[in-house]
Amino acid sequence: MTPLDLITQALKKTGVLGVGVTPQAEDVNDAFLDLNMMLAQWNRKRWMVYHLVDVSAPATGATAYRIGPNFEFATSGRITKIESAYFRINPGQRIAPDFSLDFSADFGPQIREAANAVDVPLSVIRSREDYAGLALKGAPGFPAAVYLDADFPVGTLYVWPAPSTGEIHIVVQATLSAFPDLTTDIVLPDEYAEALLYNLAARLRPSYQKAPDPTMTALARASLNTVKVANGQIGTLSMPDTLTTAPARFNIYSGQPY
Repeated sequence: MTPLDLITQALKKTGVLGVGVTPQAEDVNDAFLDLNMMLAQWNRKRWMVYHLVDVSAPATGATAYRIGPNFEFATSGRITKIESAYFRINPGQRIAPDFSLDFSADFGPQIREAANAVDVPLSVIRSREDYAGLALKGAPGFPAAVYLDADFPVGTLYVWPAPSTGEIHIVVQATLSAFPDLTTDIVLPDEYAEALLYNLAARLRPSYQKAPDPTMTALARASLNTVKVANGQIGTLSMPDTLTTAPARFNIYSGQPY
């Protein structure tokens, strides 16, 4: 299915296009803009993105790294949130013996095996205010936390303290790429087709002075829920040690714990 196929069907669902009728170019272009704007909104909702990606960069001793297409942390689009992060010690690889030299080429290319890498989780600082509270932002050392300044068009990832060796890894949402044109096939999981159709049709109704249709609204909501269930990944709930440790109780007369 192409965006043109999707738009044609959505216009039929709104009731502004009859069976066998070809939509006008102006209607198609307007709907195409609405479609890509809707996809851009979906990109900011964790449950609308079906895949998380691990993006890494070697530590250089810097306290800040750029994040975006063709930068140190190379992502396919703008990143606004880090789901998790970790620091990898000894990230190098060793090459296994090349048996093809002793026997034949049937053994194939040499295998690259991961070295004895150790991954250490990093805390994710969620706000500029919390990052501002760090006293020695430029301190070198073993990292403990990362903070993302989700600037536009290029973000900045701050690492604290700043390591000079190893690899910094962040886990972020993949990007639902905007449709480049009307004729390129839509490549998304199957459950997205109905969500795209009914949510686009619901968006188009106001453009033709049509009131919301309860049935269409229900179908749009149900299709989004299907995508949400398919993409949902709920992490294990954990609490800081300071909250899980039982506080000491004191005798109000002697001042001694009991």
